[in-house]
Amino acid sequence: MKVLFRAALFSMLIIFVGACEFKMATLYDANKIPIPVELQDAPSDEISDIILTAGIERGWQMKKEGPGKIMATLLNRDHKAVVDIIYTKTNYSILYDSSVNLRYDGTRIHRNYNRWVKNLEKDISKGLNLAALRKS
Repeated sequence: MKVLFRAALFSMLIIFVGACEFKMATLYDANKIPIPVELQDAPSDEISDIILTAGIERGWQMKKEGPGKIMATLLNRDHKAVVDIIYTKTNYSILYDSSVNLRYDGTRIHRNYNRWVKNLEKDISKGLNLAALRKS
């Protein structure tokens, strides 16, 4: 009986650890996403406004850190993700800065982080593409 109890307890532990690992993924950074050609002569403020709007609409707290840099923070329950958005006239990147309760180990992070960053990237690109269409 004791052996069965220990085997069941060990099995539940393995399942729990496996489930925790299942929620982990390799960290995703959006690197050098192209800005549409039609916007590459636009003032830097126009690009930053599009990025700020996309982030705010997605629920990120956005803060200009200087020319070509915005810090974005997402608070989701007890999780916190902080990214740097670096932009030039030709491209932008969304890069990991820090996190709380997302189990980042230098390579892997909770899979929700990647989903949040990819959604932010999608919304920024959508805003840039819409602005480019209006200019053409």
